Amino acid sequence: MTVVRTTVGALTSVPRLPRMPALVVTAVLVSACGIKLPFARVEGVVVRDQYDESPQASQVRVIRANAVVSPSVSMRLQPGDSITTSADTRVVIELGVGYRVTLDTSTSIFLETGATGSGDVRPPEPSERGEAAYLNRLAGARVIGRGAGSRLRRTSADAASADALAQSLTSLFLKIGKAFIERLRGAPDSLTIGTPGSKLHIVGTRFLIAVNSSARTAVTVAAGAVRAVSTDSTDRWSPITYSALQHGEYGGGARPGPVRTVQPQTLETELRWVRTVERLTRIPVPRLDSLTEAEARAAVERVGLRIFLVRHEKTGRAAPERVVDQTPSAGDSLPPGGYVSLVLESTPRRAPADSAAGGRVPGANVQMCTVPKIVDLSRDAAERLLKADGFTGQGTRDAGEIDRVTSQGEVAGTRRPCGSVVRYRYGLVG
Repeated sequence: MTVVRTTVGALTSVPRLPRMPALVVTAVLVSACGIKLPFARVEGVVVRDQYDESPQASQVRVIRANAVVSPSVSMRLQPGDSITTSADTRVVIELGVGYRVTLDTSTSIFLETGATGSGDVRPPEPSERGEAAYLNRLAGARVIGRGAGSRLRRTSADAASADALAQSLTSLFLKIGKAFIERLRGAPDSLTIGTPGSKLHIVGTRFLIAVNSSARTAVTVAAGAVRAVSTDSTDRWSPITYSALQHGEYGGGARPGPVRTVQPQTLETELRWVRTVERLTRIPVPRLDSLTEAEARAAVERVGLRIFLVRHEKTGRAAPERVVDQTPSAGDSLPPGGYVSLVLESTPRRAPADSAAGGRVPGANVQMCTVPKIVDLSRDAAERLLKADGFTGQGTRDAGEIDRVTSQGEVAGTRRPCGSVVRYRYGLVG
């Protein structure tokens, strides 16, 4: 396929790239580009049932090395971080090994590393009141459930990166509250959940886990299976496996309760808060096949998303100037304000039509290009972008900021004949 041109939308800063449905798959892709996959990332925050890109520290409390870190959507999390939600805030975290964790209100978790050691993860002693003491204990914990690194290997060049990814996060600890755990497509069974007195090993699952103020743990499995193992030396009990549509409770100084079946309607009622968070933080990407660029932009913006990149390729799969591909795919989800990229079928170059008198017919078979936005770019960057998109720049100096485009004569996003002039004004200190 031949790339005809590339159009980058209005960018004053580089936006977050469209999120793929399974981070474990994209790990192999981004490693080839030298991009380090995040250990974990805050993917969405909902405050009082409203999406919030910039929550307050009192709503999402992130502790890192005994210091409070200002929270925000898309912020990168690190091993040893603790995250606590307030009474009116819920948070979505996506883990680098391919799991999504949705935290309910008044919930506290710790992100644990894959450090080796002989000890088991256990809750803090009453004397260990500080978070630092608790995190120090976790740092030496041996976490079970690795053994999936080879499943991430794609090529020998990516082997080390993929294996490191599999080891980078093997468990998290739920101290109190409620969390919904979901394995994304293609992720390995490499996550272990610690709770006071137990560990849960995951097998391709979606499940709800809750820990109350008495350290009693409740598990409800929506799909797959979860195996609970006691880690309390004073209250040992045999491992318990919970399968789809099963519920059980254990810990808190009491023996495990019976495994009971949960009706689908009951489960959906219990997950109602999760569905609300999903609806507010994950927007389905619309299908854009065969639409024009303007139609695709309108469809994307209608649901609260934005266009990031528009490319033209010669594929022969659609009429000229129609969408032949999109990223992410239709049906995948993005956070509000997320970016979608398009590939349009290129317009064939044709010999110009001549009139009967031997002259060229004005406007006949003229290839059209999309005017990019160049305001706020440096003059050099603006000229490069205009040239890449098939235009010739014509700049006029103004007094003002050094070397920044302050305005452009042709409106960004409009269609103009390829090769035509785009006029703009740029700043210069007077």
